[in-house]
Order: sequence, then structure tokens, then C-alpha cells
Amino acid sequence: MEGNIQEALRYIEGFPRAKIATVAREFGVPRGPLSYRLEGRTTLSDRPPTHAKLTAPNEKALCRYIDRLHRINLAMRAEFVTDAANTILEERCGPEEALTVGRKWTVRFFKRHEVNIYFQRLSTILIEEGIPLEDIWNMDEIGFRIGIGKDQFIVTKRKRAHYFGIPENRESATAIESISAGGRVIPAFLILSAQMHMAKYLEWLELFNNWPAQGSLGKRRLLIVDDHGSHHTKQSIQYCDDHDIIPFGMPPNLTHILQPLNVMVFQPLKHYHAKALGIMVRDTLVHIGKLEFLSCIGHVRDQAFKESTMRSAFKKTVICPFNPQAVLEILAARQPGSTPSPPSTALQSSPFGTPVTLRQMNKVADKVARVIQEDEILDPDLRCEMSRFIRGSLIGYGADTNEDRLRDEENGRAPCTTT
Repeated sequence: MEGNIQEALRYIEGFPRAKIATVAREFGVPRGPLSYRLEGRTTLSDRPPTHAKLTAPNEKALCRYIDRLHRINLAMRAEFVTDAANTILEERCGPEEALTVGRKWTVRFFKRHEVNIYFQRLSTILIEEGIPLEDIWNMDEIGFRIGIGKDQFIVTKRKRAHYFGIPENRESATAIESISAGGRVIPAFLILSAQMHMAKYLEWLELFNNWPAQGSLGKRRLLIVDDHGSHHTKQSIQYCDDHDIIPFGMPPNLTHILQPLNVMVFQPLKHYHAKALGIMVRDTLVHIGKLEFLSCIGHVRDQAFKESTMRSAFKKTVICPFNPQAVLEILAARQPGSTPSPPSTALQSSPFGTPVTLRQMNKVADKVARVIQEDEILDPDLRCEMSRFIRGSLIGYGADTNEDRLRDEENGRAPCTTT
């Protein structure tokens, strides 16, 4: 969309009298953002973050400090990074403000820069190897519970509930799937239970390399994988080197943001699988086993692996078109802003917590009364009402205590001492 907005802006520069609404329709962009850009506003990606404690120059200085420690072979632990960030804040804001980074700031700092390094290396490989769009692939595994679907709504006129009993077969199956940024998909590769995953991954690599319909346009292909152990064994890396396949790993714990299959494709795949199980149950199928699973998985994949969905997956993970700033903004938005400490007042909490004895109540009452009298801004009528409330509370508590003591004496028990 940004490219269309830029073209619309250039058109308006050449034809200043053109109507904004007409130009917006012509270039397929919303009228509001186009009007804002004409007013001189910038995009969200161009604006500096307002919730970040360290500015961009501050973070660059911190990165240079970390690099320097690495060069002189000094270990850089997380607490050292936190101390360095707090030192930068103190030098920038002064000791009187006493700003510090949050408890999870360092973890998010490493994650944010890890994502940045990931995109830098990905861009370098794509440029150096000259890999076209159609030769960028992503592979991952997805597990299925063969006979278990999910709850569904049933629309009926009658008020009583209708239930369909699903025969639960808890056998599992694993599918290795791979899609390209050009909107293509490798045929299904299924691993049923009780089979070794490591060996099967090597077999899948052979399928990926020999699939005739793949139609590689360049000399080498890029295969984006997660950090599963089977993806970086010596045998798999050697096979990739021998067949011009470049395996490219993602940062751990970020596949829900960076991996196209996880972001856009696997959820529809699970949905259509559960829907297929529901249809089988309505057809009075008693047992759903491996044969039934294999008979329906082809149609399930046809519904899930649409060309538009696969292209959108690479677009949403900012690989095609390449726009890593969008992911960095998502990570920055998930970082909560700092909550300022409440201003200190003269009235501090009681050292006893909630007062439960007469002595504790008298101590708290004296402190509250002192604050009321010293506060010059407080309304006089409110001051008087608060004083009456305190006196009434003390009198009421004393009366209750005396009644309890008399009751204990009448019952022949030793009265409780109130301190």
C-alpha cells in the first residue's frame, strides 16, 4: 500500500488540482491516509517510538559497548547489559529522575536485536546468491490427532442440546509441509506414529530436491527452517550443500511471528481437518483411523494451501516484500510502557498492616488526625467529618470490646486483654 500512496503523491504533485478522492480511487488507497500524507504527516514506521526508554542513539551506543566487550573476550551477561542501560539513562536524564529499565527490558532488547540480525543476514543471502521470489521456501512440521476434532455449533429449532459422539482415536500423525513465496506447495509428506523423525526428514529433503513441478528459477534455493534438531544434523546439511539448497534458521521462540507456515497456513489446515472429521461423524462413521485420515487429508490440504494464502503468509512475515521494520514494530508494541511510581504522601501505611487491636487503632487514628490538621488544602467541612468518623470508630470499637469482656466474665472465662 505504501508504494501506491507514493505513486498517488507523485501524481498529485504533477496535477495539483486533482481531487484527492478521485486519485485515491484511481490508485486503490484509502482517502484518509493520502490526505494525511499531503498534510506532511509521516508513517508509523518513520516515527520514533514514544514508549522506549532508550533512544536509537542510546541503543547504538549500548550495542557498541557489547561488541567491544566481545572483542576483548569478556563475557557479557544479561545483568551487565541492564547495568549499562541504566548508566546510559542516568547520564542522559540525571540522577534526580532515577530512571531504570524494566525487569524484562534486557530480554526484549536481545530478542529485538536478534530479529534485526536475522533480517540482515536474510537480506545478505538473498542479494549475494541472487535468489528469486519463487525459490524462497519455508518448511515446518505440524501434528494431527487423527480422530479428534473440535467443538462446533449446531443450529436447531429445538431448545434442548444436540450432541454428536466423536469416536476419539488418539493416534498421532505428523505432516512436513513446505510453501514458497511464489504461492507453490510441495506434495504431502506424512509421518505416522512410531516412525523416526530424523530419518524421515532426510527423505523429505530428497522429495523437496527431486519434485519435478517445483521449477527452480535460480541456481540455488533458500529453505527457511526452525531450530529443530533434525534440521541441522551433519547428514541434512551435507545433503543441502550437495544439491544447492541453503538452509536458513530462524531465531528460537519467534516462529509465531517470523515463520510463514505458522502465521497464516497451519491454522486453516487444522480448521479444515476438524471440519472433515465432523462430516465423517455425521455420515455415521464409527471408527476414524489412519485410513480415514489418509483419505481426507488430500482434500483438507487443497482447501488450506491456496495460492493467495501462501503469498499472504510471506507478506505478513515481511519476507516478500522485504520490510523487517514491521516486525520490529510488533515486538516494540508488545513491550509495556513504564508505570510511574505514585507520588509519596505524608500518610504512610501503618506498620501493623490492618489495625486489629485498640492500641493499633489509636496509633493509626493519631497519624491520620495529624495529617488532617497539617493539610491546608483540605476542605474544613471534610476535615471535621473525618475527625468525627475517627472518634466514632474508636468509641464503637471500645464499646464492642467492653461487651465482649463482660460476656466472657458472665460465662466464667478469663477476659481477653486488648492491647
